[in-house]
Amino acid sequence: MHAADSVPGRAFETTGWRLPLSRAAVLLAVVLAAAALVFWVASQWGRLGPDARLWLVRGALAGSALAAAVQAWRGRRGAAPAAGLSALCTGALLALVGQIYQTGADAWPLFLLWAALTLPWVALLRSVSLWLLCAALLNVALGLYLWTGVPVWLGPDGPWALLGPAVLNAGLLVLAERAGDWLEDPWRLARRSAAAALLGALWGASWQAWLQTASRMSADGSVLWLTALSVGVLAMLYWVYVRRRRDLAVGALTLLTGLGLLWQWTWPRVDDDWAMLGVILLLLGLGLAALRHLSGIWRAVRPGPGEAGADLAGIPETHAAAPAPQSAAHRDPWFLTFLRAGILGFIVLLLVIWVVFVGGIQEAEGALLLGAVLLLPGLWLARGPRGALRSQLGEVLACVGLVLAGGGFLFLQTSAEGPLPSLAAILVLGAVIFRASALPVLRLATALVVLAVVLWLTWPAAAGSRGLFDPLEPGDWPPGLMLRLWWCQAGAVLAWVLSLRTGRRAVWRPLAWALLLCTPPLAWLATAFGAGAAWALPPADRLAGLACALLPGLILGAWLAARRALPARGCWLAAGVLCLASLGWLEAPGLSVALTWILLGRLAGHRPLQCLGAAAVLAGLYVFYLDPLVPLAHKAAGLGLAALWLAAAAGLAAWPHRRIALRPPARLAAWPRPLGMLAAGALALGAAQLQIHQYRSILAEGRPIVLQLAPVDPRSLMQGDYMALDYAVRRPVSGWLAGHPAVREQLAAAGRGWLVLRPDAQGVWQLAEVTAVPPDAAAGQAAGRTALAFHWRSGEADWGARSWFFPEGEGERYAQARYGVLRVAADGTALLESLLDEHRTPL
Repeated sequence: MHAADSVPGRAFETTGWRLPLSRAAVLLAVVLAAAALVFWVASQWGRLGPDARLWLVRGALAGSALAAAVQAWRGRRGAAPAAGLSALCTGALLALVGQIYQTGADAWPLFLLWAALTLPWVALLRSVSLWLLCAALLNVALGLYLWTGVPVWLGPDGPWALLGPAVLNAGLLVLAERAGDWLEDPWRLARRSAAAALLGALWGASWQAWLQTASRMSADGSVLWLTALSVGVLAMLYWVYVRRRRDLAVGALTLLTGLGLLWQWTWPRVDDDWAMLGVILLLLGLGLAALRHLSGIWRAVRPGPGEAGADLAGIPETHAAAPAPQSAAHRDPWFLTFLRAGILGFIVLLLVIWVVFVGGIQEAEGALLLGAVLLLPGLWLARGPRGALRSQLGEVLACVGLVLAGGGFLFLQTSAEGPLPSLAAILVLGAVIFRASALPVLRLATALVVLAVVLWLTWPAAAGSRGLFDPLEPGDWPPGLMLRLWWCQAGAVLAWVLSLRTGRRAVWRPLAWALLLCTPPLAWLATAFGAGAAWALPPADRLAGLACALLPGLILGAWLAARRALPARGCWLAAGVLCLASLGWLEAPGLSVALTWILLGRLAGHRPLQCLGAAAVLAGLYVFYLDPLVPLAHKAAGLGLAALWLAAAAGLAAWPHRRIALRPPARLAAWPRPLGMLAAGALALGAAQLQIHQYRSILAEGRPIVLQLAPVDPRSLMQGDYMALDYAVRRPVSGWLAGHPAVREQLAAAGRGWLVLRPDAQGVWQLAEVTAVPPDAAAGQAAGRTALAFHWRSGEADWGARSWFFPEGEGERYAQARYGVLRVAADGTALLESLLDEHRTPL
């Protein structure tokens, strides 16, 4: 044993380091394993038959549900990650069933059923992660349903359709409040995510309404009612979360949304340039007043130095972090910083647009001159007392001047001398602003503008001239792109660490945030240009990509060593575990960016950055999924091996404390939860099996018909490559209904109908009539006809069978499809069985 291991009372002799490390590793392993499973399903597993694929995913679902039940029966913490994996496997199984039986016409039933099957896991574990997953699935299902066709009672393509997500998230917000302490949510993520989604839906509905009326410069009654409803909801939310339940983070978001609604109300109705300036100044005044008001509430209720943390921002006292030191007592909380940045950013954008269009600025020199004219008085005003009206107006003027000057440097023609003069000038300007002002928002804006200009002026040109999403060749890679990502990532880490030192926060934290915000776009560009082919990059970029992947592991080791949470040998062992796992996502720079955010947030106790990092993990996986240069099976293998490695390391880390339970191990009291987990797993398997039985019955007993089709070739997130299909028989439906208005009215009232089809001389089925009354299937078959059931959506007939899934890389083969063979059941339900080429030969 290491000498330090025998010292009693040391941090690494407690569970303080083992359990948090093992939990974090298990959580990351679950996310990577779920992504690997989805990627593998989407790859179609070309060498495996449909039954083998189904049994493998069934086995993963049953195994994870059984593991969750065993862990719950023994009172272990491993029940939560195993249950989360089981919930994610449920979605993969439903996607695989849709992939095999070609039912991808309506994606919203898949997500709705997935959400319903996730609810038992939420009830059993009371986990906020599963709650957020279920809420996200419900929102996706509703969005896809509205996308397929707005219901008649909502009006065709009207803004009222967006009230559906608002009502859904209002219900989720009420449920989150009713759950209270029942849901293990110390950060109030359920409440805040539902409130943010509700406010976003209201803002989107109002925006769409005003887009429809902007050209008329007047609003009809429905738009006025919608605006009044939105304002009423905002007022209620503000009253509840500022006066009653005090969650100032929701209050800040509500105020920002209110300013956005006010802009929507006034901006389209103003056609005079100076009146627009008055609107901007009005918004600025109201925004500063709202910021001052919320700041006053914060100062009135925040605890003093040494006091326990109250429920100031929605975090209960039992979960609040340790009290901040007196040196940090003057700092604003994150939600006030968010509100300030949102208000100033919005106003600065409007002012820049107004100045550019009103001033008629068309040359870089004019932008530079006007920027300097606004920047100098802005810096002078910004030197006033912090929070005073003078300094806040100075912030706005300085930011407007900074953006104009940055744009001037960006587009200044320096072809004869190169970009060096502009680079030197923008760096000097940034240093002057950092020295002249201590306002964090102004320093952040300065760092962002300077970084954007520097990256633009030094951007390497790709050898090819194709677009970002076209097939890429090795010569298209911009040399030095990964180096720039590495510089920004490493610079962000260094600036963040320096900001933790006493008295250095005001200088280094804005620069750290600016560098952090630059890394996701660079990672996305790297993936779009071909970072997936990491081993085929130029040597410098290859090394930089490896350094980016290893950076989270190095941060982890350094953090553990600085906290003395482990012996030196253990610190670098933990770092080595994460570095070795990073080889699994070497071709996904977005994942290394997200993990860097999470670790830096953990290093400084910065919860918002940790939450942003968690969201960035999902975004990084999504961008990695879309990378066309790496096969999906290869991606799945890399992520799966990394997940297995992390799970094994987590098990070894927690092994000495494996007997630490979630609660006292009373076996009789523990039985209901594991039985419920087994039932939840069985319910998911049963629902999938019921679908399989229904689809197999249609394919076995349905009547085959041949329809002419028109394919296209995109990619499905859950189910891989597919062709979105359309059918020629749908085209004459509108013409037929034009001569039968009574039938159209019946279809609109019932929401469904039947196409009566009959074969032509070539055996291709054509439209005979449309009916809203169920026809007699036996009589139709006797007369050589078939009734195809459809849903009536947005004035069109939709009977499903709108996609054909195929193994990755076989798009050219299925692009030859000209006909589709459908199996139609007695009730008119149809499934797509196969595709035919122009000679009616099966593909």
